[in-house]
Amino acid sequence: MPAGGRWGERAMAVSRPADSRFLNGYLFGLASAMTYGTITVLGKVALREADPLAVASLTYLIGSLVLFPYRPKELPGKDGVVPLLAAALLGGAAAPVLFFTGLRLTTAADASLLGNAELLFTVAVAMLFFGERLKGRQYLAALLVVFGVFAVTVDLGARGPGMARYLEGNALVLAATFAWGLDNNVSRIASQRMDPTVLARYKNLIGGATVAALLFLTGRGVGVPLPALPYVAALGGVAVGLSLALLMNSLRRIGAIRAVLVFSTASVFGLVLAVALLNESVTAVQVGGALAMFAGLYAIQKSETPKG
Repeated sequence: MPAGGRWGERAMAVSRPADSRFLNGYLFGLASAMTYGTITVLGKVALREADPLAVASLTYLIGSLVLFPYRPKELPGKDGVVPLLAAALLGGAAAPVLFFTGLRLTTAADASLLGNAELLFTVAVAMLFFGERLKGRQYLAALLVVFGVFAVTVDLGARGPGMARYLEGNALVLAATFAWGLDNNVSRIASQRMDPTVLARYKNLIGGATVAALLFLTGRGVGVPLPALPYVAALGGVAVGLSLALLMNSLRRIGAIRAVLVFSTASVFGLVLAVALLNESVTAVQVGGALAMFAGLYAIQKSETPKG
């Protein structure tokens, strides 16, 4: 529910069950995961023709533009500027550059599965710096996720010598998930100080503009070949713009750990699309790693679900 303090919103908050905020938060998170799940496939196709940094910049600029019709004149308040800038530089600039650069070097299937590492980094940062905590058995579940991430990343040699060319890309994708893990926690703070959709709009704008400035300073420019434009537009409008707005609303309602637990299901949608549309494959080791990740995520999510 957008912040605004209107009487109707207050009345709804009073009349709804106590757990409705959590239910809405989980629904927002699931919708965000479904839309974000397209990013690896759309990105992989766009990167066949375009520079990863140009894709990162245009994607986030488009992701900002599609959100401007919502409260177009609303600006961040003074108390929200610092967390907004931090979130934009982490999640709107550094992470996309790392992700699209890594995606170009690895498969869409690998990148989809490795997206689950964002949960681990989000949880670790939330626990170390923001006072969130896991329960006893959740630590074992988190270790299961760690094992799954490791298996997916290195494939335990199952691909043979050809795996070496994927390792650099996988490492860059993991670095992107770390930046997004930091961003998720900062964005949670920012979303308490401004409307989540407004936050997503300016976060995308600042991040995309930062990467564009870097491209101009290095003489590379932000243009992409015509064949890549439809995919970049879809990336910006759906996988970034819509998905991020939904995630910000989820973060605000249920916190960083719970929101990213639900959001991690994006890897399922991304993997299915990669196999179905790009004819990619995963090894048995990676399937086992993915199952370990999902089992760990499910165990944590089940224990985090509010009881009515």
